[in-house]
Amino acid sequence: MRKYLYIFCVAVLFAACNKNSKDFDANGNLLVEHLNSADGALNFTPMQTSDTDDVLNYTPSIFTYQNKPYTGKFAAYSKDKLAVEGNLKEGMFSGDWKFYYASGVVQVEGTYAKGHEVGFWNSYFKKDKYNIVKYYSADGYMLMRKEYYNNGKIKNYQNVNCPEFGNRERRIQFKNNGEIDYIDAEREIGKLTPAEINNMLQNNDLLIQ
Repeated sequence: MRKYLYIFCVAVLFAACNKNSKDFDANGNLLVEHLNSADGALNFTPMQTSDTDDVLNYTPSIFTYQNKPYTGKFAAYSKDKLAVEGNLKEGMFSGDWKFYYASGVVQVEGTYAKGHEVGFWNSYFKKDKYNIVKYYSADGYMLMRKEYYNNGKIKNYQNVNCPEFGNRERRIQFKNNGEIDYIDAEREIGKLTPAEINNMLQNNDLLIQ
């Protein structure tokens, strides 16, 4: 099973595109082949930030259009199929991003701020069928992670000790049939039935608004 995801390299593959083509697609998105960066490529692996070191050692790439940091929407196509659509602000990953299967179904989606993943990021086995869900702080730190079996049931859940989750750390592992394998969490969670816990996790009820 694919535990970690998708390496998207929107790079040399687009260099062969017709240089005389328009810079923008029919929806007003800048075509990715017209963006430039220090290494000359848009290389991206979503949802890989997992710890403090990832955030502290991260240097965002700055993407330019006509020699200026680009602000606006862009899109990448593969064999005339939309592969990626996203936003840049002052040359950095920003706003909503979506990655697509060749079928047109969303494969990964989430939001950026100043180059960091923030809020909820979701990956899917297929349409509306979760694979992995992650929740990031406004500074890009991963606070929560959920993984699903391909039958739609939650496989495991974990969140760090932080205010967003009541300053409590939790780790819960489920069997394929939905039964709890083990719980490493505060006592009151342990008092709930597997169905009650599963329902809370499905609805993100552990997240403090």
